[in-house]
This record gives sequence, C-alpha cells and structure tokens, in this order.
Amino acid sequence: MYSLRLLGGVALEGPSGPLSGRVAQRRRLALLALLGTAGERGMSRDKLAGYLWPESDEADARHLLSDSVYVLRRALGEDGILAVGEFLRLNPELVWCDVVDFEAAIRREEAGEAVDLYAGPFLDGFYLGAAGELDQWVETERRRLADGYAKALESLAERAESASDYPVAVERWKQLAAHDAFNSRYMVRLMEALIAAGDPGNALQRAQEHEHLLREELGTEPAPEVLELAERLRREVVREGKSVLEAVPKSSGVEIAGLPAGWTIAAERLRARRRRVATATAAGVVVLALAVGAVLQYVRSQAEPVRLVVLPLANQGAADDEYYADGITDEIRNRLGAASALDVIARLSSLRYKDTEKTIEEIGDELDVEYIVGGTLRRVQREGGESPVRVTAELIRVSDRVRIWNGSYNASGLAIFDVQIGIAERVAEELEVNLLGAEREALRTRPTDNLQAYEDYLRGLYQWNKRNLDGWEAAIDHFQQSIEKDPSYASAHAMLSLTHSLLGYYSVTPPAASRSWALEAAERAVALDNSLAEAHASLAYVEMSFEWDWAAADRASQEGLRLNPESTMALYSRATFLSWVGRHEEAVAVTKRAIELDPVAPHVSTWLGIYYFMARRYDEAIGHLNKVVALEPDYRDAHIWLCYSYAKKGMHEEAARESERVTGYRQSWWPEAWILAVAGQSAQARNLINQIPAEESETPVSSYFLAPILGELGEKDRAFAALERAYRGRTPMMAVLKVDPRIDSLRDDPRFEDLLRRMDFP
Repeated sequence: MYSLRLLGGVALEGPSGPLSGRVAQRRRLALLALLGTAGERGMSRDKLAGYLWPESDEADARHLLSDSVYVLRRALGEDGILAVGEFLRLNPELVWCDVVDFEAAIRREEAGEAVDLYAGPFLDGFYLGAAGELDQWVETERRRLADGYAKALESLAERAESASDYPVAVERWKQLAAHDAFNSRYMVRLMEALIAAGDPGNALQRAQEHEHLLREELGTEPAPEVLELAERLRREVVREGKSVLEAVPKSSGVEIAGLPAGWTIAAERLRARRRRVATATAAGVVVLALAVGAVLQYVRSQAEPVRLVVLPLANQGAADDEYYADGITDEIRNRLGAASALDVIARLSSLRYKDTEKTIEEIGDELDVEYIVGGTLRRVQREGGESPVRVTAELIRVSDRVRIWNGSYNASGLAIFDVQIGIAERVAEELEVNLLGAEREALRTRPTDNLQAYEDYLRGLYQWNKRNLDGWEAAIDHFQQSIEKDPSYASAHAMLSLTHSLLGYYSVTPPAASRSWALEAAERAVALDNSLAEAHASLAYVEMSFEWDWAAADRASQEGLRLNPESTMALYSRATFLSWVGRHEEAVAVTKRAIELDPVAPHVSTWLGIYYFMARRYDEAIGHLNKVVALEPDYRDAHIWLCYSYAKKGMHEEAARESERVTGYRQSWWPEAWILAVAGQSAQARNLINQIPAEESETPVSSYFLAPILGELGEKDRAFAALERAYRGRTPMMAVLKVDPRIDSLRDDPRFEDLLRRMDFP
C-alpha cells in the first residue's frame, strides 16, 4: 500500500519509506494531487495535460503526460493509476490519499477524525510557477479544504462548551485562531473559553497579540467585539476588591458583570473555584493576587524579549568530539529560539567566544545580552555501542554575575535529545518564559530517531560552519550520509539543498547540476516537515537563484520567516529576495534584525553592506563594510563589496586597494578588470580579460562577470552575448540582474529589458 499525503505539504511513501527520484518530481506529484482529489470518476487526460503543461502544444503535453503516468506506474505498480477511457484515477486499493479520507470524514460528520487528518494546508508550499491555471486550482482546493477543517474544529469546540469541558474548548479555539489568525470571531470565542476555564490573564494577552497582528500585518483594527470584550475584562480584573470570578448565578450558568450579555460560565465550575478562594485566610488578598497575576501576564506580553547567548559547550572529551559539542550547543540554542519571548544570539556570534578569556561583563556588553548559558560536554567513546555523554549547564545573569541555575545530565544514544530539551525548558522556566503551545512543541521536537544519522548531520554542520568551499564540499558528504541512514530527516535535506545552492553560486559545481540537486533536496525537506523554517528558506533560495520563480520565492521566504523569525537562514533568504526584486528598504530592515541576533558574525554584517550597494546607497555601504573589515581584516567578501562601492563612488584608488585584498580566489580577475574599466583604464582592462582562457570566460558564471566589464568598455554586443550565455546556463548570478549597479551601463538597451521580461521579474 502506498500513501499520498497532500495536507500540510506533499509526500509519497511506499512500504519501504518515502519515494524519491523521478517519481517525486514536482509535476508528477502535481499529477498525483490532481488524481487524488478527483474522486472515483477521475480526470480527463486533456484536462490533466492542460493543467500541468500549459506552455506546450497539445501533442507535446499529451506525450509528457503519458511519460509521467509511465514513471508513476513503474513506482506504484501498473494498477496504481487506472484508466477508464480518457479518464485517469488513482486506485484506492493501492494508493491511500489523506484528502479522500478527510472529505469522507467530513461527509460522515466525524469532525474529530477530519481534524486529525488535516496536517496543514493542501499542498502547502507546493507551486509550479509556470503552470498558472494549476496554481489557481491549488488555491481553490486549499481554501475549500481549509474551510472544511475550520467547520470541523468549530463543531468540536462547541461540543466541548456544551459539555462544560472548557479546557478542551480552549484548545480547539486555539487551533482555530492559529488556523486563521486574522479572524476576530475566533478570537472572541477563544477569549470567552479562556475566561470560562479560569484564565483571564491569557485572554487579555491573546487579545493584545491579535490586535498587534492586525495592525502590523494588515494595517486594520480588530473587530469591535474583540476590543470591547478585552476592555470590559481588563476593567473587571483590576476593579478594587472584585474578581472576574464574582458573578451572578443564572439557571443555565452565570453572567460575568461588565461583560456582554449572554456570555456565561458553567455555574458548577464557578462555584468550585469560589470554594477554593473561600479557604484562603484572607479572601481579599487572594482576589487581589488573581487580578495582579492577570495584569502582570498582560504586561509581560508587551515587554521586550529577553536577550541571551548560548556559549559553545566546552568539549572535555576527545578532540574528535569537537563537532559533537558544537552540535549539541546548536540544538540547545535552536530549541530556546522557539520561544518568542527570547532573543537568542545566533551561532556564529556566540562561536566567537569559544574558549574565550573575556569576562561575563565584556560578553554581555559586546552582545547586548542579559543572560548567558554555558557549560561543558564530555563523551566517553565506546566501540560497538552507544557512547555515554555528560553535559553540565548553567544560566548566569550578566548584571550581577549571579549563577541563577545550574544542572548536570547523563545520557546515551537518543536520550541526548532529552538532555537538550531539559536544559532548554529549565532555562525558559528560570526566565519565567510562558511558552505557547506551538513553541513548546517545537522545543520538544526530536529531529530523527536514528542516532547515526544525527551524528552525520552534526558532522555536516561542523564542516558547513567553516564557511569555506572545502568545508561545504565535506558537509555535502555528511548530509548525504545522514539522509541515507534516515531518508525522512528534513533538516539534513534542507542543509543539503542550501549547500548545493552555495556551491552553484560560487561556481564550484555547474549551475544545472546545482539547480537539480538543490531543488530536489529543498522540496523533499518541505514535504517531510512543513513546519521547518530552514526547509522553506532553502526552497526560497533555489526558487529565486535557479528557477527565477519570484512568486514562489516570495511565498517560501515569507513562510520560513513566519515559522521562525529568529532563523538566520530564514532572515537571509527573505532579505535576499527583497533586495533582488528591488524592495531595498525592506531588505535592509530584515538584515538589521539578523544583525541584532548575530551581531559579530562578519558574513551577516556584510549582507547589509551588499543590500546598501544594491540600493545605490554607496556611502552607507562603505561606512558599514569598513566596520566589518575593522573587526575581520581578512574577510574577503567585505573587501570585494567595498571595492565595488568605492568604484561606483568614483573613488578609484580606494577601489584598487580593496581589489588587491581579494586576489587568489575564483574569478578574482573580475573586480580588478571592472574597476579598471570604470576608471577609464580601458587598455589595462582589455589586457586583463584577454588573458582569461576561453573555456573559463565563457562559462555561465564567468559570462555574467564579463558582461559589465564589456559594457563599461562600450562593447555592448559582446556584453549581451555574455549575458545570453549566463541566462541559458541558468547561473544564479543572473538573479541579481534587476538591481545590480555594476551592470548599469547596459540598462538603456532594449535587449536588457527583454532579459528582465524573460526572467519574469516582478
């Protein structure tokens, strides 16, 4: 039996696990989605071909459809897809589909079963881009199925309220509020359920969060019912000598004074709470405590997040375990980062303090943090078995250097996840962080159940974070080994995708190969874990760098940042998209947020200089990049972008000085030749590019570098020939074409506008 999951992403699994390769290509998965929702009648071949290959003529589209059906039947069995005349349909005896069962549960009014089946929006994060009619169909189906899910949830919530089971009602209304965060009606019902369950402070907090969301995202006010209910509740909570639990009994319940008529709490639940209050020595003190607690919770929700840094765990074991200590540190940091009430400094900035001799005060001042988490790790290596690990951790308040908590943990095998969770939860508890349901779930997530896959993943991260080409190539091997041991390891797929993208960008691997590998890994990551911010971020990078699908990149980068606003990878993909499509102010704002979380990482600060350059804010680019090289004199990328910025300002001597700092890397001829051309030293520029072997200068990547030089030299025909090579070769460098100031000499040519049109820039 095969399973086709279309809710919360897309995944196709067989008896041995997820299917990959040709059968899992996007259009074939889209074909399965069309058949999975078509029911018993199925869908005609003409309609399928028109949805999936609208750019092809009828004969070619039918041929492509036949080829896809052939590939799918080889994977699913000949009877996996049935043909009845011109109609195709899935065989439900061989292929189970979650949408089919979901809709059947809705028809039977089995709301609980329907809610359990709904893992997220239909085909979430899945777009073909070029297939416009198909994307419209996906959106229609997505709305239809989401409406069915919402109605099922509301039915369950109202059933719980009818049975006076308010904790269950609260959870159902929370699910609805999460499903449609802008729906004020759901928010009112959630607030009512929270107060009925005895949690007025949380009701106030939810109202405030809803109000903030609508104002920030939509520029609108909540419905009057939300504002009125919150205000009446707030007055009732703080009224002297009066609790929200002091209400007037009614035959069917009680109505809280000052709240809308008809809003009731079950009388028996209220009387039980009253009996508990009456047992206190001073009832007035208890009432005041309830009111103050609610108000404090409301005030805390508006406070600035607590800033902290997790320093690298000191490895007290074998030198070969350095990767393991760093990896466990990253996991603790990522789990704490799930809490919206915490600002957790990102990895590279914290890594600078590994084995540091700096004081608590110095670290606190440099990173602007209030708390520091540190500790040690020792692993005892044993052959042929699990290696036991001992981890110690402590939480230190910077202001007075007081250690406010410390603990030690012993674990072996997969129990190391319990150690990470335990440390993160204890730190959150000590800092009085109230984790929301989704945040607590993210904090407690286990990424894999395969210990060897996890260790390969940590080795890959260790190599990747060296941030050089050798490290990235080594990281690919480790990520692939991790995936071989656990094909469902979403984080490994996401990092594999990003690494292939980077190697393609730096022309280590051909763009076509990088594009294929990176896209397959990113789509797999999203399909495996649609809640993983890095999965969407890696997909966004592929969509804009190789696919030039700007709508898909927009959606994926927004989703990554929504899922984890503190993910450096998500911030990077979003800022890059915004810059490349010309939304410079937004790109700068997102990057400044990344710098807040990773304040001393040179590559993060360099992004800001690059985005200033793309916005033609050259003075700001120069000022910022000079700060980067003052801290990191050998950071090559900062010198490269300083070179470009000085050249655009006409500061040719300064540009030449910076170009000398970047010799010895791939395409190091490009900045030197370009600044010579910009400075009017045409003969020297021509002499330099004429020395480049043709097999190098005519590659897609080098062709993009060559075009602006030729443009400055007035050789526009050769420049556009170079851009055509870059375009046909799908080099990711072309993705910056719309905004790149280095290529301004070609912008007034009609051929430039034609390139922008073909790349479908927004």
